[in-house]
Amino acid sequence: MDLLTQAIEKDHQYAMSADSIVTTFSRKQQSNVVQYQPDPSPSMHIQAQEKSFTNNVIMDYEEEVQLDFCDSESEVGEPDNTKDDPDYVQPEDYSSDSDTSECDSEPNDFTICEPVPENPAEQCKFLVFESSLMELFQKCQKNGCSAEVISMQKSLSGSRLIVKTKCAAGCNSVWSSQPTLNKMGAGNLLLSAAVLFSGNTYSRLHDIADHLHMPIVGETQFYNIQRRYLFPIVNETWLSMQTATFSGLCKVQKIVLSGDGRCDSPGHCAKYLTYSLMDEQTGFIVEFTILSTADPNVKNSNAMEPMGLRQCLDSLKGHNINIAVFTTDRHVTIRKIMRVEYPEIVHQFDVWHLVKSIVKKLCAAAKQKGNEAIFEWIQSISNHLWWCAESCGGDAEILIEKWQSLIYHTVGIHSWHDKKKFHQCAHAPLSEEDKRQTSWLRVGSSSHDAVKKAVQDKYLLKDLPHVTMFCHTGQLEMYHSLLLKYAPKRQHFSHEGMVCRTQLAAIDHNYHLGRQQATTKTGEPRYNIVYPKHLGRNKKWVAKTVKERKEYPYREDMMKDVVAMRVHNLEKSHASLPAVNANIARVEKPSKSDVIARTRQNTRFASKQTMPDVV
Repeated sequence: MDLLTQAIEKDHQYAMSADSIVTTFSRKQQSNVVQYQPDPSPSMHIQAQEKSFTNNVIMDYEEEVQLDFCDSESEVGEPDNTKDDPDYVQPEDYSSDSDTSECDSEPNDFTICEPVPENPAEQCKFLVFESSLMELFQKCQKNGCSAEVISMQKSLSGSRLIVKTKCAAGCNSVWSSQPTLNKMGAGNLLLSAAVLFSGNTYSRLHDIADHLHMPIVGETQFYNIQRRYLFPIVNETWLSMQTATFSGLCKVQKIVLSGDGRCDSPGHCAKYLTYSLMDEQTGFIVEFTILSTADPNVKNSNAMEPMGLRQCLDSLKGHNINIAVFTTDRHVTIRKIMRVEYPEIVHQFDVWHLVKSIVKKLCAAAKQKGNEAIFEWIQSISNHLWWCAESCGGDAEILIEKWQSLIYHTVGIHSWHDKKKFHQCAHAPLSEEDKRQTSWLRVGSSSHDAVKKAVQDKYLLKDLPHVTMFCHTGQLEMYHSLLLKYAPKRQHFSHEGMVCRTQLAAIDHNYHLGRQQATTKTGEPRYNIVYPKHLGRNKKWVAKTVKERKEYPYREDMMKDVVAMRVHNLEKSHASLPAVNANIARVEKPSKSDVIARTRQNTRFASKQTMPDVV
């Protein structure tokens, strides 16, 4: 096994040839550079005609994205207590009012948008109040006419405001708050795109807009725009990035992957399951699949994870990617699938999941009366298993003997003779003071017996040979946390919506790999002090590194593609999905009236008869 590890590390040349590698992925598509036709009339007045965009400039473009191939962790978000953090550096483009002032700060000259970009996706948008806007319509805005406006008619089309005025001189004017793209307000299109691309939902946007009394795009139009324009744009972007990733992995003879499934809801009643594969050397999400219980081929939610595993591995095999090692959790069905169907792949277990199960058992044992001393050893036992897996050198026998040495160490015995390869503790000799300060367990005590039982568990000893290569899916679990931003478990999405949001999460994760640690103005690395939530009594405050802020240039490109797709009536391919049922129901849908009548009859909350008044 050790030779295999060395071969993999040597073979992974595209990831280890330099500390940072710039990978170029080309979005092989016809992308439109859309130029806005400015209206020669004053900005407050437009004729009753559509603003058009030239469609004669079409070009291919390539986007170079710097991706650092490294094993550093990528944070899901920035800390929320940066205001009180002395290391926090306020961005240069951020300005805030004084805490003691109730007035706006002095206005600054706004020159960032001059000249105004031609593409609506690049233009700045402002939050304008109705009273301030109406001040501009007191006088006629036509050239050479400043007569008083005598009539005004306002109408809304989603977020677009249309104002028709008539002045005392008889001039009729029509003003629109947004440019139009083939009779659609650009704000309606771009607002829908911004909601999806940022991982938000229409319900959240509607709540914010409702509090502000701010008109937005309608719900029906939002989902129509999402289906017609946004889903294909995201799918095209993801396929471009995945193609570039596959081309790099095909050059490697042996790679190490990790895989795990993520359900869309807590418990055992999930509708969707997302199974993802990550390259452990680079941290890239290379493949994923989404299964639904509405699929006739899926028996139940528990059967989705094994199916997702097969689909992902078969997809990589179809692209001639040679998988040497595959890391998963201790799922029993997946264990058999890897042993029977993929015997050429070395199957490893995630060390983190193994440690988590042991810590859970020890915490439960420590809560029993007389076993309180175990709490002092839980963190050390967890660290010991990580050390055993890392230092065994691929030898399962040494790994097991090192792990079982914990039985001696916890009672103060640091050498023994009943093992074949590991006969004494690897730590330095303890001083007399260290021995006195350590809470050793007593041989034969209930606490030591509980620890001994956990260490010598037969299922654990059977699984230890599957962690000899020290593989863990910690970075994949962090990706699942990021996925919650784009596809929260408490909200339902359509099948294609789940695929699109998972693609957005994978693009976000892959693009921001290798972010460096943020620094203060003086160049000192930034940290955030947090208190862990895990079980145990010996919890301590820990320092977590603060990464640089994320940047999303690919979102700007997708927004431009949305505008081009609308202006030029382009057609792009959707993600290929299997045929599924309309819903997860196994019986035919009855009439609405029958269901309501049956519900009213059987509910225990049916209204009671009104009691007569007491005289």
